[in-house]
Amino acid sequence: MLVSESTPDGFSFMTGSSLLGQLSSMRKLHELTIIAPFVLPLPRSKDNIRTIKKILRIDKKGIVDGVVYYRPWFFGFPLILGRLNDFIKVLAIFVCIKVNKIKFDIIHAHYAHPPGFVAVLLGKIVKKPVIITCRGSDIHEYTEKNYPDKLRRSRVLYSIKNAVYLICVSNFLKRKVISLGIDDAKVTVIPNGVKSRMFYPIDSSVARKQINLPIDKKLLVNVALLTPIKGTKYLIDAFAELTKRRNDVLLLIIGDGPLRAELENQVLALNLDGHVRFLGFIPNEELVFWFNAADLFVLPSLGEGFGIVLIEAMSCGIPIVASNVGGIPEIINEDNLGVLTTPGDIKGLSSCILQALNKTWDRNRLIERSKYYSWDNVARLTSDIYERI
Repeated sequence: MLVSESTPDGFSFMTGSSLLGQLSSMRKLHELTIIAPFVLPLPRSKDNIRTIKKILRIDKKGIVDGVVYYRPWFFGFPLILGRLNDFIKVLAIFVCIKVNKIKFDIIHAHYAHPPGFVAVLLGKIVKKPVIITCRGSDIHEYTEKNYPDKLRRSRVLYSIKNAVYLICVSNFLKRKVISLGIDDAKVTVIPNGVKSRMFYPIDSSVARKQINLPIDKKLLVNVALLTPIKGTKYLIDAFAELTKRRNDVLLLIIGDGPLRAELENQVLALNLDGHVRFLGFIPNEELVFWFNAADLFVLPSLGEGFGIVLIEAMSCGIPIVASNVGGIPEIINEDNLGVLTTPGDIKGLSSCILQALNKTWDRNRLIERSKYYSWDNVARLTSDIYERI
């Protein structure tokens, strides 16, 4: 049984979750059930009431690609009482299991918190082993001693110490987990995967025509949440430096987040409004055109547990410029795949982008390397862990 924030029809209660891509591969090896509990806001305002009505119209049970999923819901507590919501999620899942007579042998949660914490508590109640996949910020951000949410930090630590096994998506995260006092014997590395039928090479001119992009420009593409850790402000500053040396470049920023307005103002202040476009959220099924239209994919993160978007870009044959941080150098581990730069180094990032634009890349090598990260391979490695428990 998988405890998640997302369901296989693509509905997510946090951000879009790439982990669901493995389900079609996993179901060939095991019977799967997903339970994704979610919290309804209390009906204290018109906006909350509209949100409640919208969520209640969503199916609470379904089958996608042969995988059954459930979405038990409950009214959550606001503000400081919201700390109780994790425990109510446990109750919601427990009731869902009993009412629907769900049978399972293992609980597998993706992310140490909230799903991992909820899964560990549930596992103690139903006496089933719990595996947690640590995917990024849940480890490299939430476990830092200076992380402001001390309760979340304590729940992450509780989760990883009480799970019977941990899967990390990169060696960087594994080292971090072990540094927190976890026995090396109960931690393994299994990378994220990519849907090859969703991300594949297309002729650049065809892709650009499909999404109305100019043929005569060098296109840089960035796909990320617009949050501080993604380093987008450094990319914009580096791009401003780049335009002093080339006037044929266009930066496309795909994604949304709390920093969007601030970043848009930064672009205006640098007089880059004709050279930088904010495209907001773009569905996965359309991203293939944007990747293939690009000359470079740029990821200037200050921290990154893995970086699945790098594999998506490589699957399309697009070279990378990215920060030498976290799990990124495990992916960009040879000069034929991309160029790494120091995180937060504006001039260094600009120089690396210029270097990459002037280089001739072997697109076939990028595509070949991306094949290691297939969901079939991820499913096989994960199944091996299940069999050991």
